[in-house]
Amino acid sequence: MFRPALVVRSRGVALFLGIGVVPQSARQSAGPGGRRCRRCGIGGGVWGAAIRVVVFVGVVMGVVCRRSRAGWSVRDVRCAVTETGSLGVSGRGRRRRRCRTSGYREVGVRFAFYGRMSTREFQHRETSLAWQREVAEATISGRGVVVEEFFDEGCSRRASWWKRPAAAALLAAAGSSDCGFDAVIVGEYERAFCGNQFREVMAALGECGIQLWLPEADGPVDLADPEHRALMVLLGAQSRREAVRSRHRVLAAMRTQACEQGRFLGGRPPYGYRLADAGPHPIAEHARWGRRLHQLEPDPVTGSWVRWIFEQRAAGRSIAGIARELNDRGVVCPSGADPGRNRHRSGRAWRTPTVAGILENPRYTGRQVWNRTGTTGSPGAARRAGGTGRRTDSGEWVVSTAPAHAALVDEETFRSVQGIRSVRQSRDGGTRTYLLSGFVVCGACDRRLDSHWAHNRPGYRCRHGRTSARAEAPGLKSVYVREEHLLDGLRSQLPEVTGDADVVDHLRANGLVIVYLGPDWMLERIEPEAVTTALPPSGTQLAFPVC
Repeated sequence: MFRPALVVRSRGVALFLGIGVVPQSARQSAGPGGRRCRRCGIGGGVWGAAIRVVVFVGVVMGVVCRRSRAGWSVRDVRCAVTETGSLGVSGRGRRRRRCRTSGYREVGVRFAFYGRMSTREFQHRETSLAWQREVAEATISGRGVVVEEFFDEGCSRRASWWKRPAAAALLAAAGSSDCGFDAVIVGEYERAFCGNQFREVMAALGECGIQLWLPEADGPVDLADPEHRALMVLLGAQSRREAVRSRHRVLAAMRTQACEQGRFLGGRPPYGYRLADAGPHPIAEHARWGRRLHQLEPDPVTGSWVRWIFEQRAAGRSIAGIARELNDRGVVCPSGADPGRNRHRSGRAWRTPTVAGILENPRYTGRQVWNRTGTTGSPGAARRAGGTGRRTDSGEWVVSTAPAHAALVDEETFRSVQGIRSVRQSRDGGTRTYLLSGFVVCGACDRRLDSHWAHNRPGYRCRHGRTSARAEAPGLKSVYVREEHLLDGLRSQLPEVTGDADVVDHLRANGLVIVYLGPDWMLERIEPEAVTTALPPSGTQLAFPVC
């Protein structure tokens, strides 16, 4: 007779474990002692024992399949045996017991997910987050669930975890007393780590009792395992190599595009120019997407002022005088003309460095220039903060071999202006030395006095904040003092020193500055750290510039 061996119903889901072929004789055989199971009617003997073993294994496997989503542990096996016994397979009359760890088994390990994307401008957050989350979910499938999510946007992989907003928040949450996760899972090693960052992060999480899971390791990383250590070294080197190769390829391509093709590679257009359409993208696929190139064209409002600046400088006018007249005429400065691209500047007035920057920019000759500024040391930081980075040496600039846009200044005028901007010697052909440069402070405004040569003697002056680009404001009168008068007074107050150089060394060693107010002055002590960072070496030689 064919009869179902066992059908288990658990939480509304029927698990059909199999159909056993149970001979009628086996069911009716009493076996030793003539006893028969009260629940299933299976008798004793060899047939009865075999049937009980098959049914018991089937029930255990059914419970295993049901618990596989939430992970497996020794406690789960005990619970499975308990539930099997409650079905009457392994013992008589045993009542069903509820396992205390059922809630834990349903959730498993609580994970915090971490992901990252490099840029906001060229990557889609939802797309990047989705594929990284998918890889992480596949890694922890059946072993736990993600309960918290941390995702960094616009962060370089070379930035430390403590300098990434979301990563820093994850580390802070891991160290808190009410931490809501047991482990951290990342979508990809290269998305999270670079170089030796993995060891630093794992050490920080290990102190908090938090595991670190990787898809490449298919689970938690154990640095005590030689294979895991070798894998982490390989992944770190691969991540660093990928970053270096990507940077090299991109920079090489941009250098070629700027030099050979004269292509505009982005950024703020220089003062006097504006962006114009330059046709479809040269790559057909990009052109089908609607991408177009841009080029520079003269701005009808600000372009004439750039020509005026070069004309005035070529005529021998000082940079400070040009900046002062631009402010007096009310000409809008570069940051004021384009505030959207210059959010990091005030846009209030012209400054001498602004005029000098215009005079040294080869773009005004019609040639394209790239790499005038860089971010070496903090890649991407200046761009993401809205700044321009550090200024590179002119030898590192990439200038197009042919004109790429309309010129505002001819190359002959541009070269003549560069010659005017060179530093000139003093009338006697030598350089001028100021022994107390940086050691004299104004007693009225607390500013350091500027070095000033007057009547063939070194001296110092304070204009109380007035600059060459701005007209003199009413208020305090400028202060002048000769260096020899200060040295004579110092030698009288410091009898232990003799020579002028010894006086300067004494001031530096003791952290002293001269506070000058009119004809009176005194010595005051400042912090040693401020002395070492603010004061130049004794006997500083300053060349006299044009402006």
